[in-house]
Amino acid sequence: MARWTTLAGTALLSCLSCETPEPPETGSWTAMADGGEATAVRGADAADFADGRLFVWGASYRRGFLYTEATDSWRAVSTVGQPPPRAGASVLWANGRVLWWGTTAGKVYDPATDTWSEMSVEGAPSAREQHSAVWTGARMIVWGGQNDADPRHGYANDGAVYDPVHDTWTPMAREGAPSGRIRHATAWSGTKMIVWGGQNEAGALGDGAVYDPAANRWTPISGVYAPRARFLHTATWTKDDVFIWGGRGCEEDDDDAACEDGRRYNPELDLWVWVSPKGGPATRIASAAVWTGGEVLVWGGFPGDVTGRRWALARDAWGRTATANAPSGRGGAFAFWTGERMLVWGGTDRPSTGAFYRP
Repeated sequence: MARWTTLAGTALLSCLSCETPEPPETGSWTAMADGGEATAVRGADAADFADGRLFVWGASYRRGFLYTEATDSWRAVSTVGQPPPRAGASVLWANGRVLWWGTTAGKVYDPATDTWSEMSVEGAPSAREQHSAVWTGARMIVWGGQNDADPRHGYANDGAVYDPVHDTWTPMAREGAPSGRIRHATAWSGTKMIVWGGQNEAGALGDGAVYDPAANRWTPISGVYAPRARFLHTATWTKDDVFIWGGRGCEEDDDDAACEDGRRYNPELDLWVWVSPKGGPATRIASAAVWTGGEVLVWGGFPGDVTGRRWALARDAWGRTATANAPSGRGGAFAFWTGERMLVWGGTDRPSTGAFYRP
């Protein structure tokens, strides 16, 4: 229904109950080359992208694979000296090499020589899985997770920092650290690691903290205007803050309730900022997200959605990504920004597949 009013002789139209039309789909998808044996790698395993290369590790398949964007090609990596079959491990590119960490073992893979080498375990974190790992540009930070020896009760709230140049671990401070958890969101700001949300024996969590490795100090995150407690949410670092969206556990005493909202958190100001939900993704659990330099791209998620949205920082507004030629719907996919395109790989889809989205 529309109502006409006049003001100073000028006719104005105010729409009281009009639906805003959906914006058009934008961008395009291009499939990655068939991964061959890499398609057997399960979505719960580890992957990381840097300098035009994607490294994928499959715990159940116990193989590593390397994808090169420039040639759109895959190759299996050496199995000699490779990591043990551990689920819940992490992999990170570190100045041309790959750091693999899982439970109480660590390995370093060098693609130039196609060889694995041992990582020191002296001073390393205790046995765990589903931990978070971030690369600072010089060191790897491992924190949180679930005790591998007693997964029913052991949620770790400690961690350590690994220096690959000297092959040494340094314990992280525990004072002020968040409670132990899994399925939390972690982001690296360029100087600090932000941890928020997650799940432990108490259920969904709505708190977090910021870790400064230079000072070895934790600072609690403000709860003022913070999102509702959740886990399996997506998070990515933007220009000045962490963008958080979706997840699970948003209703009190109901960890199955999906979340349909998000926030941005600025660690320098300790400030939460509202993100417009209008036109944003519907309920998304374990969706993929990347920062392009001006937009956040959110794609997929449970229950097997093939749609995506693109959030513009300058306008706090949502648009739609293309669905034509998009990968099959999935949650838990890995997503990386290559500099020009979003790379999506793996997830709950069987066999694992991937594609590039160009905004």
